[in-house]
Amino acid sequence: MTQILEIDPANRLARVEPGVTNQQLQLALAEHGFFWPPDPSSAAVCTLGGNLAYNSAGPRAVKYGTVRENTLGLRAVTGLGEEIRAGVMTTKGVVGYDLTRLLIGSEGTLAIITEAILKLTPLPEAKRTLRATYRDIHAAAAAVSAIMAQPITPCALEFMDGASIEMVRDFSDLQLDDGIGALLMIEVDGPEYGLDRSTAAVEQAARVEGVVDIYRAKTKEEVAALWKTRKALSPALRTVAPKKINEDVVVPVSRIPMLISGLEQLAEQYQIRIVNFGHAGNGNIHVNLLVNPDDPDEMQRAAECLSDAFDLVLKLDGTLSGEHGVGLEKRDFVNREIDPVTLRLMHDIRRQFDPNNILNPGKGLPESD
Repeated sequence: MTQILEIDPANRLARVEPGVTNQQLQLALAEHGFFWPPDPSSAAVCTLGGNLAYNSAGPRAVKYGTVRENTLGLRAVTGLGEEIRAGVMTTKGVVGYDLTRLLIGSEGTLAIITEAILKLTPLPEAKRTLRATYRDIHAAAAAVSAIMAQPITPCALEFMDGASIEMVRDFSDLQLDDGIGALLMIEVDGPEYGLDRSTAAVEQAARVEGVVDIYRAKTKEEVAALWKTRKALSPALRTVAPKKINEDVVVPVSRIPMLISGLEQLAEQYQIRIVNFGHAGNGNIHVNLLVNPDDPDEMQRAAECLSDAFDLVLKLDGTLSGEHGVGLEKRDFVNREIDPVTLRLMHDIRRQFDPNNILNPGKGLPESD
């Protein structure tokens, strides 16, 4: 199911099958002057079906929203083999329950998505890219809060902690002082007219106490060089440890410093190296525990560290996953976040869609009593 069935610029929508990759869709839409906002870092290979199943959004979610906000309707097949149509072909519609948003993020446990109606956004005329550096995570987090409190919303607001910066020094020519404790990658997009003024407003908000430098890229080559730092993280992590336990927790933006500070304490307590980066604009931080899977003692300490990390996130009014999903790995932690009554209702819903328990059995929710 790899077809783009329809692109309708007049109504700003596209009908697609789930096997189309995110990148294939974006290239096709660009010819019409549009894009679909969700942009996971795996866009070249990830399918739209996967994006829908996990509500995977990427950096642009800070301005344009997640998959749920950019999908109008779905066709799907339930566990009984019955085809259903959810949603609408319009940007408004309140007839019946919102099964579209229910199916998105359900990880294939309710129905198999066969078609999606996606809401499109016109490509921006221009974009500006900034790199802001700070003495420590607290200053960077204060900058994130200040940026998100003013009227201009950036289209990307990415975060790297001090451990991340040190990690990529051997893979990217950072040209940064050793004392840098945190870094923000900021992009602002929109009409060319007035964009410099909008960017200046974001830059001014980013100049909080503790800022070291804010650099604005002037050419496409400089933009690519700045993003190279962020993109160098994954290969760098693979060389430091044979395995990474990669979580994508979310906390309220103002509590990012408390999250990072707590993770640093846990790293010291359990002697586990933790590297943090991610989508700061909506508090979605990728927490990476670097471990050796052949060391049973280290893996046990990592498991205890992860458990405490999840408790920390919930204590900060956060959630255990922003877009990577639950599956099996986080399934047994779900009841720490969701109360028993709500879990019971979720199991009831699941049984209505899949009474024979054939769709991704055992995934997503802890076993019911």
